[in-house]
Amino acid sequence: MVIYLSMIENDEDIDRFENLYNRYKQLMFYIANQILGDEHLSEDAVHISFIKIAKNINKINNIDSRETKSFITVLTKRTSIDIYRKNKKENVVSFEEHYLDNNLEIACDLSDDSDSFIVEAISKLSDTYKEVFILKYRHDLSNKEISKVLNISKDNVEKRIQRGKKKLQNILIDTEACKSGQI
Repeated sequence: MVIYLSMIENDEDIDRFENLYNRYKQLMFYIANQILGDEHLSEDAVHISFIKIAKNINKINNIDSRETKSFITVLTKRTSIDIYRKNKKENVVSFEEHYLDNNLEIACDLSDDSDSFIVEAISKLSDTYKEVFILKYRHDLSNKEISKVLNISKDNVEKRIQRGKKKLQNILIDTEACKSGQI
């Protein structure tokens, strides 16, 4: 906490930051951990987010406002996704290993081995659709958030999801993992 406070110049901002820190640190950790699935990386995401907040504390007026909570939530999500992407580049793990281990779930009425069928089918999608599926169904991002992360329009995100579902359905039908029309 001393690191953050050393970045802030006046006492009023220091008090505001301390209150904000105490109020939102657990929420921020929860959000980061949902995306990253690793305590250490989640702590890093929260730390980086707090540094960004400390640099801009003078722009936050009311720590209890909806706008402040939204700002902190989005900031933490974006920071976590940045860390996820950075680690993804550094630690190339197969899609199947990562998402099978993290229980990727997409609705499909299959046998007990449904996740492995779905993960295998998703791994056959092009990166364009795979990336949108990961952000949408694994990280629970809205279409608007996905559009900001991928720097594409919201309509483009919706179209990729629609086309990706159709391609995924065809893959699952072809592999006889799902009956026609069940995804």
